[in-house]
Amino acid sequence: MISKISNQYCLFIFLLMIILIETCDVEVRLKSNTEKPFQFHLSVEAVKYWSHRVTVTGKTVKKPDGSFSNYHVFHIKGPKCNTKHWHFFVWGLKKGSNLTSPIWKITDHEKLKMKSLKMLKLYKLQPYVSITVKENLKISMGPIFGILWCKYC
Repeated sequence: MISKISNQYCLFIFLLMIILIETCDVEVRLKSNTEKPFQFHLSVEAVKYWSHRVTVTGKTVKKPDGSFSNYHVFHIKGPKCNTKHWHFFVWGLKKGSNLTSPIWKITDHEKLKMKSLKMLKLYKLQPYVSITVKENLKISMGPIFGILWCKYC
């Protein structure tokens, strides 16, 4: 009887520790719905993460081998990712410039707070957010799995 209670107690404490640990583990998946070249940059202030500016030159297309062209994945891990803002930037080419002599200008910037749901760790499910850059070089978010986010926090 005592061992059954102590096993249940240990399981409860273990689950409580998993729930209360303040870490994030988020995948940001970048896709393109435009043929226009653009650059993308992601920063997460709380974990001091700054991606390189990624240049995308066409639409995201599935290849015969199952992989994708013009598809990028950023993996962000760290403690307390939701304490500061996440920034998503898109740069487009200025009029008169091209990829051989590019002059970039910011066409969109999204600022929000995000946090991954901790219970997904138990099931080994990866929280993610899909970012799609549309024809007008604006960011579209979704689908989103296992993440709480707030644009006006």
